[in-house]
Amino acid sequence: MVNRLGLDPGIANDVVKQYVRAQDIQQTQAFRMAVTDMQKTLGQSGLPIAQHGQAFQLALALIFAGDIPIDQMAKLAERDKAYKIILESMKGGLLDPAVNPQASEAIKALAQKYKQILNQLDEGSGIPNYIPNVLTAQAREFLRFQRENRANLIASKKVGPSGELISPVENYAERFEKPRSTIEHSWVDENGQEQKLMESELAYLEYSDNTIRDIENSNPEYANYIMARKDSAARWQNLTEVQRQGAETYYLSPFEINRRVKEYGMFKNLTNNALNGRDFMYSDLITAVGIRLGEEERKAARNLLQQYLAPYELRVDNIKLTTSGTAGGKGRKFTTTNGTEVDLVNEDGKQVIYIGNEKYRQPKIDIAEEFSVMSSLFTAADGTRLQAAFYPEKIADIIEDTAGFFGKPGEGSGFAKAFEGKTDPNDMMSQILKGAEKVTQYWKVFTLLHPSWTVNDIVGNLFLAANMGINPRKMVKNARDTYRFVTAMARGDTEALSKMTIAGKSGLDHAAGDIGMILDTGQFVETTQQMRRTGEFVDPYAYSILTSMKKLAKGDIQGAREEFAGAMAESQRAAEIAVAERQAAKPFTAQQTFKPQVMVDAAFDKVLVRRVWQGWAHANGIANNWMKAAAYFSLLEDGYDGASAARRISEMMLDMSVLTSTDRAARKIFPFYNWMKHSGVLGAREFLRNPKFFTIAPKVKQALEESFNGEENLPENARPSWIRDQLALQIGTDPDTRRALTLTSSLPTEAATYAISFLASPVLGWGALQDSLAYVTNALNPVVKMPLELGARKEFFTKRVISSDGGDITPTEYLLQQVRPFRELGIGSLRGGPLQRAFADDPILGVSRLMIGGRLQPFEEERRVQNLQREYDERVDALRRRIGIAERENQKSESLARRVELLRLFNQMEGLGLTIPKWASKQIKEVNQTQASAGM
Repeated sequence: MVNRLGLDPGIANDVVKQYVRAQDIQQTQAFRMAVTDMQKTLGQSGLPIAQHGQAFQLALALIFAGDIPIDQMAKLAERDKAYKIILESMKGGLLDPAVNPQASEAIKALAQKYKQILNQLDEGSGIPNYIPNVLTAQAREFLRFQRENRANLIASKKVGPSGELISPVENYAERFEKPRSTIEHSWVDENGQEQKLMESELAYLEYSDNTIRDIENSNPEYANYIMARKDSAARWQNLTEVQRQGAETYYLSPFEINRRVKEYGMFKNLTNNALNGRDFMYSDLITAVGIRLGEEERKAARNLLQQYLAPYELRVDNIKLTTSGTAGGKGRKFTTTNGTEVDLVNEDGKQVIYIGNEKYRQPKIDIAEEFSVMSSLFTAADGTRLQAAFYPEKIADIIEDTAGFFGKPGEGSGFAKAFEGKTDPNDMMSQILKGAEKVTQYWKVFTLLHPSWTVNDIVGNLFLAANMGINPRKMVKNARDTYRFVTAMARGDTEALSKMTIAGKSGLDHAAGDIGMILDTGQFVETTQQMRRTGEFVDPYAYSILTSMKKLAKGDIQGAREEFAGAMAESQRAAEIAVAERQAAKPFTAQQTFKPQVMVDAAFDKVLVRRVWQGWAHANGIANNWMKAAAYFSLLEDGYDGASAARRISEMMLDMSVLTSTDRAARKIFPFYNWMKHSGVLGAREFLRNPKFFTIAPKVKQALEESFNGEENLPENARPSWIRDQLALQIGTDPDTRRALTLTSSLPTEAATYAISFLASPVLGWGALQDSLAYVTNALNPVVKMPLELGARKEFFTKRVISSDGGDITPTEYLLQQVRPFRELGIGSLRGGPLQRAFADDPILGVSRLMIGGRLQPFEEERRVQNLQREYDERVDALRRRIGIAERENQKSESLARRVELLRLFNQMEGLGLTIPKWASKQIKEVNQTQASAGM
């Protein structure tokens, strides 16, 4: 199902999270798949995970070495460390077949496989046995710093051909970033001495004597190094053509470059000698190749975007832009680079183009520094920014809106336009709504931060599995192995996965197979599904951008903006909190400004949400995975193949991760709307397809009660309505200590039951309609529900009276009990906490209450009678009011019918042992005697 933007909700709806992920190359699908594949290959060989790092280094070295014979490697070992580590590993190491034949073959297979992949990514560099030269994060940061702060090392600057200031360091960096950065020349000079020069070191020729003298004043050692390298560069330049033919040119591996950086400070002009023994380049297959594949994935996404935009784009030389006409009539006519004749006009100080009556303009793209990695998505095919071209105004709007997710918050760029004329941030109602949303967020965290959430999900999943025809015994039998499997997947423990066998296959095979389609493993599973459908390898975020732009260009622009407005607001808030956290981590200065509310939100987000809530949610996710995996393996044992089992579980077991914009809006009113919607749709569908779906739980409950309680089981009509509605399982037979375990809220039949009752209320009567409305009202956001219940002086769910004078609960108690910890501990309650009362009755009941919370309710005789008495008294009062109205309006027949109904109700109450008026008891006795005589 797609939403109004044409986006698959599972891929693109949570824009904020995805663009944060997209900044990290290691979060791309290509990187993850490469890593999974490599780990799986080594894991299947039986190689301990502790040795995987060494194996990945050897695989990269083998790719670099190519087909060079062993005897030739021995000669080259002094020149490059890559050959040396290969030779050493062939003698008693991982590449020695006599020591570990499986590992040796696995490493060689990895090298061969990824050598072919890298050859496809080479793009004609001409490098034999191409491997990517990927700077480590530290080296990349040093290089960036040197380019931005070159005056720190270079006192005098050189003037370039166009008059701009250029630092030799910047020139060197430019050379270094090309493939030639790893080329080295070796030759014998006129004195018979071997000389070596890196190709990139030719940049030292551009260091003037004045520049070197400036450096010498602050760093003599560095100046001597530059002079020596400049001398070698000059010697190479002065070689004759014949002498150069006798020289040897070759590429260095990352292993050799790292050795030279550590041992004698090579590239110290780029690193300022500050690496302190750390690597300059990544030298293992899993990182170097994974990052290279991730970059290729981004490039593919960018190319797709460019292919879509290219037909709309118009370009005009910058010189022509400065000589254009003015608004108020067509401007000067020009021909664009694609041969289109256009009118170039100045409107409000900005250049626009008209082709007939259609307006073209340049989009404004301002990427914030922290999102700079995303700039490439907004680059045209010729390397220029998209804002250098003209697009139809509608397309330019879309480009700006998309890029706006990466703009500086609060500056009105991109999707901030969605708020124009919509909401005044200073408006009182706006502030009230924001406050209510924050209260709801806190309430929901406190409500779900309890073991009962996990128990609820487990019970619900077991019910759904039973409805699929899965034998619960199989799930129980597989429970231990399944739990080990999902926890190993959560840890990424390939060694543990490789050692386990489930349903006839290894854990690693399962992890890489169809089960990934149903488990939440932290990977972009939806993107995997997209790849299987289309065969394209597209970054999730880029896919959402591309799809949204295609759909927006054809459809409802304003509607799309409104739909993304919430995501933009969340984006801005997330950015503000991130800034506040960074500020809080630094020493305070007078220049820093703090927004108190943002700081409070940051503290709450960091302490409760990140450290506590996210950990708990992760644990609950593992429990959900446990149930789904157990069902999946049970289906495999029943003869399903992997794909069919995954589809069956995806269809029947609820996936709460998919959210549409409508869902987000509805969740502000109904906090658990996602559960209500998914379970309601599933329940209604199964009711039409398989009515037995609704009879499973009641039959199981009845069977359990009869087996546990026997003849002492309370009949249904002797139970209060809330006990019946919640499908409560009676636990125990002692009238003073028995409990009720409510099941309905754990089952995906509740929402569907009330939905069907609502639709069938014309047939079932007003009671069904009222019950359905009560369910919806009880599911309201507490910010909305609390004023309603306080005004009605009654809780919609429990029917307790809220009053400080003679009520079941005081208004203060009611308010405090909305916070789960307060409710469980009885804070503010005259009766004490249900948790303490449960432990006082029985330690086992106390532990049960601690684990499942309010789902375990007291069901002692006194409470049962009180609840029933209140319910029947309310019905009695309603009938008496109807009789009074009928008498007042002189409607004799109506009055008589209601009196008969009232007497029957009193008869029921007497049969249940409830209190009724003496006159009613006397009349019932007389009626019964009369009926008995007539029967005789």
